Amino acid sequence: MTRAEALKVLEESFARPSSTPTLRPGSREAYLDEEKQRLRDAVIEPIKVMATASDFEWAKEEFGRNGEMHRMVAIAREEEKWLLYEPEKSRFAQAFELKGIPDPLYLLGFSSDDALAEWLG
Repeated sequence: MTRAEALKVLEESFARPSSTPTLRPGSREAYLDEEKQRLRDAVIEPIKVMATASDFEWAKEEFGRNGEMHRMVAIAREEEKWLLYEPEKSRFAQAFELKGIPDPLYLLGFSSDDALAEWLG
């Protein structure tokens, strides 16, 4: 996957309705547009990563309780927060580094085809 392909899957996700809640007063559309641009700006050259469920109960429900590792593609990063993509399932998930070490990444616990909702957690 290339950076251009990562941007394409984001735009495809943005074309669908988003379940992202509006967390501030004002126009929901303006908020979503601003956050979409922030995500576009965070897109990196995609890299293959290993990710596992975090200690959150909902992460274990979504990604497994036994420390199973998942091969995913990191497509965006902002400090310790990462947006991962699973091409086989066309789904996105947020992950984070533990103590600044990105190997493995820890999955927040949810995944969906809504890139913005996953990015914002």
